[in-house]
Amino acid sequence: MELITERLIIRTLENTDYPNSVINNVDSFANDTRGLFNWIVSQYDNMDIVNDIISLGVFLRETGEYCGYVGAGKHAELQEPEIFYEFLPEKSGFGYASEAAIAVTKWVFENYEIPYLIGTVGVDNMKSQRVLERSGYQLIDYRTSLMPQPEGKHSDYKYYRCYPAG
Repeated sequence: MELITERLIIRTLENTDYPNSVINNVDSFANDTRGLFNWIVSQYDNMDIVNDIISLGVFLRETGEYCGYVGAGKHAELQEPEIFYEFLPEKSGFGYASEAAIAVTKWVFENYEIPYLIGTVGVDNMKSQRVLERSGYQLIDYRTSLMPQPEGKHSDYKYYRCYPAG
């Protein structure tokens, strides 16, 4: 699967993309970045954003350089399809996240029959809030995660939704 935008190539990851295409790791993988990478690639078998996730690599069209990832999938707590993204710090601030989020949101609505896609972002994360807003997501409300975070705290976040056009 590949999406091409003005400046980006958004695509499924391949074995040759490892290790440069893993930014963060999920708690269940601890520091096993290869395990995380293999798990991400295994999700392409089903391409199911309703019950699982799809994480795509984002690369610069001009150079092929890895920038980060974008994807969609079931939010662990809310059980709703959600858009997500993360970019390398040196690739932030150029509008790549918005460009990728817009492309993936459009792709989701063209390929999945879902009533909406959500976005969740920490109340203090202004940059990510702007990404969602520029990508057509509307703020619905403020929420507190019921899932304990580190040190047993609960995090506050903004809950956004985007509906298919038409």
